[in-house]
Amino acid sequence: MQKIDSLEPTQAIATHFLDISNIEQLVQYLEKLHKSPKVEKHHTALLLNCYIKLKQFDNFIDKIEKFGFESELFDIETAIKECRSSNYVDIALKMAYKKSIYTACLQIYIYDKLECGAALEYIRDIINLEEKANYLKEFGLELMKSEPQFTLEVIENLVLLINITQNLKKQFDSRKGIDSLDRLTAEQQKVWKYFNLSNDQLSNVFSITFSKADEFLHIFAGYNSYLERYLRFLIEECKNLPNEMAIFHRYFSYHLERLERKEEVQESEKRIMSLLQDDKYEQKYDKNHLLVQFKIYKFTEGIICLLKKLQMREELLNFYITKKDNDEILKLCTEYGEQEQNLWVLALKYFARPENKATQYIPSILQELNKLESISSFLILDIMKENSNVRFGQMRDFLKQQLERDYSEIKDNQNVIKENMQSTNELRTEFQQIKTQAQVFQFGKCTACDNALVNPSFHFICGHQYHQNCIQIEEKKRICMRCNLEIQMISTKYQEMQKVNEDMERVRQKMQETSSKFDIISKYK
Repeated sequence: MQKIDSLEPTQAIATHFLDISNIEQLVQYLEKLHKSPKVEKHHTALLLNCYIKLKQFDNFIDKIEKFGFESELFDIETAIKECRSSNYVDIALKMAYKKSIYTACLQIYIYDKLECGAALEYIRDIINLEEKANYLKEFGLELMKSEPQFTLEVIENLVLLINITQNLKKQFDSRKGIDSLDRLTAEQQKVWKYFNLSNDQLSNVFSITFSKADEFLHIFAGYNSYLERYLRFLIEECKNLPNEMAIFHRYFSYHLERLERKEEVQESEKRIMSLLQDDKYEQKYDKNHLLVQFKIYKFTEGIICLLKKLQMREELLNFYITKKDNDEILKLCTEYGEQEQNLWVLALKYFARPENKATQYIPSILQELNKLESISSFLILDIMKENSNVRFGQMRDFLKQQLERDYSEIKDNQNVIKENMQSTNELRTEFQQIKTQAQVFQFGKCTACDNALVNPSFHFICGHQYHQNCIQIEEKKRICMRCNLEIQMISTKYQEMQKVNEDMERVRQKMQETSSKFDIISKYK
């Protein structure tokens, strides 16, 4: 040893103590070296790491208390790991705490000391604001096992803080942040102080990228009551959350699952329906998605409510039909049958089936159908013939009213025909007079300018007359300006009819020339 002492310390270590088998002799040499003025920082680091390797924690503790837990003279992560494995938990926690090694601190609190409450306090008070959510997501499941209420409280306050920050971005310059807590409301300040955050952190709060509220949902797996409370908190307490639709859908799914398990059925039905019936939440969920969910879980009230909101009345009627709810079928038809007349037809088809045994409703439906002029009586008769149980007496009033209406319509049409024929004969007589008799034109007023008519002037057979300066000239022909528009419309309509006739004639001719008539028809537009 005397020979070694004569060497320079670094040279002595490199020459005699590099082999792992000499680690105990190396410790003795380094301890002796620390009593001499030749010792340097890297010698202390080597000694501390040797203590850790040999698990001589008493000696290690003496040294680090002398040099401080913040010392860079030893491998902190190895020291914490070895201390934990040798049950020196408090020393490991102290080192992790001093060095702000968050993961190690939380692992010691949760797995070694079994103090989940202390771990939550550490997340709440110590860990940086931007990292709190990540550690909650990482250790949340373990924390829920021992401290479910405290875990829920921390998560809710963190989500509130995130929500407040996102809403404040709309009020203040996102580049400058907020300069004082006084700019916040009392409720907002309460949330801010819950995490012991300082005024200094206000200025950079807008630069932090926070987690979304639905990213914490996995923490409540297996804790249904706390999951329901968390979802209800998000819906009722937070505004304009990202992924808000996913949160609402998860809340509905939770209660639907409870209904399937028959757990507190009335409470779950009440929760779902209160949300559906509140108009302020209507844009926060996908109605079609929910409708599918309700059908899967056979939640009748929800299906009816959504079909009404979506105005899918035919589907709603079919749903009532599957439930054989005759009163609701009639109620729906009475309310919307005038707008959607097919509802009455569907209802009649249902009531006319023999297996439904509901023929007593047929007369009232026929009475309503009688009011709808667009419904063909042949369609009604075609439906009714399917049911051999329907008696003619139930159809008598309907047929009588239909015949009376048809007779009245025929009579009205005959009157119109008579009037048109009379008008046509008068026009023919007038036309014949124009062709065969001289017309006397009297000076009156100009049709265009309404001034007294003087020569030179123009008179038309239609009875209109114009000054020479007021007349319109088209293609070197003078025309009556009043009648020209009507003539053009008639001419256009005539040309269109001529074209249709020509097209039909071409199609007829082609069909006569070929055996594959369907190909010709399919090409015709």
